[in-house]
Order: sequence, then C-alpha cells, then structure tokens
Amino acid sequence: MKPATFDYHAPTTVDEALTLLQGADDADAKLLAGGQSLVPAMNLRMARPAVLIDLNRVAGLEGIRCDGGEWRIGAMTRHSTIEDSPELADQVPVLPAVVAQIGYRPIRNRGTIGGSLCHADPSAEWPLLARLLRMDIDLQSARGSRTVAADEFFEGVFTTVVEPDELLTAVRFRLPTPAWRWGFMEFARKAGDFALAAAGVLLTVDDATITSASVVVTGTGGEPLRLDAVEAALAGTALDDEAAARDVIAETANGLDVVADLHAPEAYRRRLVGVQVERALAQARRPATEEPRTR
Repeated sequence: MKPATFDYHAPTTVDEALTLLQGADDADAKLLAGGQSLVPAMNLRMARPAVLIDLNRVAGLEGIRCDGGEWRIGAMTRHSTIEDSPELADQVPVLPAVVAQIGYRPIRNRGTIGGSLCHADPSAEWPLLARLLRMDIDLQSARGSRTVAADEFFEGVFTTVVEPDELLTAVRFRLPTPAWRWGFMEFARKAGDFALAAAGVLLTVDDATITSASVVVTGTGGEPLRLDAVEAALAGTALDDEAAARDVIAETANGLDVVADLHAPEAYRRRLVGVQVERALAQARRPATEEPRTR
C-alpha cells in the first residue's frame, strides 16, 4: 500500500517547524524524524496525517556535547552516531553498547533518539535508557519551552506527555558520582528483533559499596518500569555481594502486571524479566576490564 495524500513541509529552523505545528491536532500533523516507524505506518494507512513536517533539514537538532558535566544529545542525532561516538564509548559506554542492539545498521543509520522516545514503543531501547539515566527531556512549542523528567515522560503504550504542537529538541543527563557501573541485558527471538524482555542497571559505587541504584525493565507490555524496591534493596550493599536483592528481584518480578501475547504468556514474561535483571546486575558487578555482553 501507499500512504494517503498529505501536505509536505521541510522547514530549516526550529521556529519554522514550530510555526507549522502551531494549532495542530495530533491527527492532522506528524513530525518526520528518522521515519523508521512513521513511514511504515503511513504506508499501511495506520497513520494518515494531513500534514507531514520533515525535521531532517532543521539546523541545531543533532549533535552530542558535554558541558560542565552535563551531557546533551540533540533529538535528531542518529542511533549510529551514538553507536560510533568515541567520546561516548569512553565516558558513557552504556549508550553505544545498548544502541547497537537497535534493529539493524540501516535502521540505526536513519533512526533518531527523539523519534524513538516520542514513538514510545514499549519494547524499544531508548525509553529504557532515558529512565535508566534519569534523563531530562526538552520540549519546545510556539507557546514556550519546558523540561520533563524521563520518569514522567511516558504515559503508556505509544503514549507520551508531548503535546501536538510540541517538538522534542534534546535530552540531557549527568552521570552518577563518584564512580558508576552499568549492566544491560535483553532477550529477543533473534538479533535485530524487539526484545521480549530487557533490563538496565546503573550502580553508583563508593569504596566497593553500592550507594544508589537505577533499575529499569521493559517487556511487561507497557511503558518501561522503574523497580523501586530493587533499587532500595541494593543501596548500601557490597558491590561483590551477589546475593544482595536476589529475593527482592524475584518477588518484584513475580508481582509485575504484564501483558501476555503470542510470543510469551504472563508467567514466562515475569520470569524472563527477573532473569534479565539478575543478569544485568551481575554484569554491572563485573570487573571494569571485562568486556560487556548485552544478550
């Protein structure tokens, strides 16, 4: 199939894009970033926007920089740019390692961080990363600008707090101090598929003690979930205490409200999420010189 008829605009500035969006209804206008989800949906006529606003020529919406300890990644930054960044590989290795799991290289060459976050697929990697790193998400409209914490950004399956006239311009985050460790594991039917379950762990470590933790999972059928009970159980434990929080992980996973589908029944998904958390935590505890595994 081919998409329904639409008007096409290719602004070159943020202000021009916001003017086109002003007064728009969600069903009337769509923003085109990488197009890896929107274009197929349009071809199947699952999405039928009257207006398509192409962001690929808009200046200032891409790039990676660190200023005063705060990282900023522009919304139109491609997955492959993050995957190939030497600076991120050296200082924020969790990002290129996880982004490398997104689809296939041609998808990563076109797909963008902003597009993925706004699409809010419940099995995608970027929503998990946003909550794992406690990102701040910058939104802009003709009415003004606002910043939304990642924990408040997602509202459910394919649903966010972004208003129809708003544009996601960048994400920002700071790394934990004094030292931090990370782990990420996902389980998919084959490489390149969306994960049936995934877990990310970020540990703040001081003198071989976990001072705080961030634990986020996907695979329940809804938005990425922060496991507060597991985070609380890990805080204050020794980094090498492999038994720490094990019972809490199992109890939390067993209590998750998950959605069964043709790929996995509820009990299997709960067990799979718990196993992925255990594996991601074990990875976060690994020696710093050990190569990470994400599957």
